[in-house]
Amino acid sequence: MKVLKIISLLMIVIVTGCGSPYVATSNRAFFVDTYSSKGSISVVSAEAGVNSSSKFAAYKRKFESKLLGVGYQIEKDPNKAGYIALVAFGIDDGKTSTVSTSIFGQTSGGTTYSSGTVYGSGGSAN
Repeated sequence: MKVLKIISLLMIVIVTGCGSPYVATSNRAFFVDTYSSKGSISVVSAEAGVNSSSKFAAYKRKFESKLLGVGYQIEKDPNKAGYIALVAFGIDDGKTSTVSTSIFGQTSGGTTYSSGTVYGSGGSAN
């Protein structure tokens, strides 16, 4: 009889202690796997004078190739494009420079492509 009382007490503690096996939560997704890149996009330099340079044209083609690969259609006329890819681009004279530029739009996530030496932390590259 004593064993039966102990088992009954344990069952009561287990059943009342666990309560509902569900926890109510509220989730908001800021990124979903079903996102797809689409629409028209125009690649332009952050500095208008560089847009016509042959050196920028070579890099512009690389950007456009990557954007085509993820589903965008390239629009040559920025006024007709649904999106603008603003590229901060510079041609140096063989010396190191530190520059600052504004960031527009998305500031995290996505994919970054780079070449050369890039180092830093917290979102900086020197």
